Amino acid sequence: LGFLAGDGRNPFMANMTWAHKMRVMRAIERLPARYVLVDLGAGSSYNTLDFFSLAPRGLVVSTPELPAIMNLMAFFKNWILRNIAREVNRNEPLKKIVLGARNQPMRAPAWTVEDLISRISDVSPEYGERIRGLCRGFQPRLVFNMVEHPDELELLKNVEQSLKKRLSLDVDFFGCLFRDPVARRVAGSGRPLLPSSTESVLAEGIVRLADRLIRLWASPISDSRLRLVRSTEKEYRGRCAAAGVNDSEPASGR
Repeated sequence: LGFLAGDGRNPFMANMTWAHKMRVMRAIERLPARYVLVDLGAGSSYNTLDFFSLAPRGLVVSTPELPAIMNLMAFFKNWILRNIAREVNRNEPLKKIVLGARNQPMRAPAWTVEDLISRISDVSPEYGERIRGLCRGFQPRLVFNMVEHPDELELLKNVEQSLKKRLSLDVDFFGCLFRDPVARRVAGSGRPLLPSSTESVLAEGIVRLADRLIRLWASPISDSRLRLVRSTEKEYRGRCAAAGVNDSEPASGR
């Protein structure tokens, strides 16, 4: 197990030059490791988008709240647009089309990825097919954090439909972590969550998530949204039954 410090140890790492970024990315790709975890933080700067593009199945952590979901959608939109822009970077007519989509006025009708690919295909069918294949290869994973109740996952159907319709993006709903007061206590103590709080709701959720990463990361998950909703409901009911409480109440801290 090895660690490479980011901004906290090496100032201004978030603002590295393009050449520096490419060296770091190539070094990451050459690491003799089975799993490489790159903690990118929030935002959609070019550096964040490019590091996220190191793998077609990056993992995004969000909360099941509307502002967070809107940020999630914006991140994926910027990520796909960044990848398309890099693909057509040496073709000036296509580059102008992509820049036009990126810089369109706020009042202009919202574009979809399929709209953009169609416009590219009108100019170059070869590029259009190449970009469509590029987008088909994307299948990021979503984890929802600080969930209070399984009912909060009802919005996942709309998220799934919106990503497919607007961005032509299939995602895997990969995991769910319940809100747990132990997270704040452990953070305040400066101790790692594991092994100091192994029996907490959060620790058990992280262990399950790690197990899924090992077992399922290499392949797409069929019906991932329904599977996640059902497994979350089952876990929640089990915790409520063990605690002898009504399953309509939040599960945090149980």
